[in-house]
Amino acid sequence: MSVSYLYQSETIGVCGLSSRELSGNYPQWFNHPDVCRFNSHGAFPNTLEQCQDYVASLSGSRSTLVWAVYHLVDGVHIGNISLQGIDWLSRSAEIAFLFGETTYWGKGYAFDAAQLLIAHGFDHLNLRRVYCGTASGNQGMRRLAQKLGMQEEGCKREALYLQGGYQDIIEFGLLSSDL
Repeated sequence: MSVSYLYQSETIGVCGLSSRELSGNYPQWFNHPDVCRFNSHGAFPNTLEQCQDYVASLSGSRSTLVWAVYHLVDGVHIGNISLQGIDWLSRSAEIAFLFGETTYWGKGYAFDAAQLLIAHGFDHLNLRRVYCGTASGNQGMRRLAQKLGMQEEGCKREALYLQGGYQDIIEFGLLSSDL
């Protein structure tokens, strides 16, 4: 399958998430315990039909932008990255990550994709602020946010129920003027 990328780094390419990704492993990511360890996606079983509905809902959305992330050498769809809850008045959006191909974890691909998406948000969508929140136990995401230059902005105490207990959500933010 040939994919036309919007942007590329040396290792990954990104394009709009579409029905093309539904034929791969993407629908199963939401049911994978390691992939969903620090989010609520795995709380309820996910079906192909739900993924199809989600992808269809993105068409024409003014509040959500989702990119599929491909490994350039292997041509494998390894994850998704998104700007969600885009607030055009406040010029802000939440960045979110879902990297389902676990053999590609820890190699900097999420960082590369995030740099591309943040640059797109600031340079082309005229955003002023990008933010994210993560479970306090998600050390990988916390390191990623810091590596991206995001500042820790606060803590929502016991705001996320995961793995039989409550965890704090650590909030991070990045202003276009920080870069």
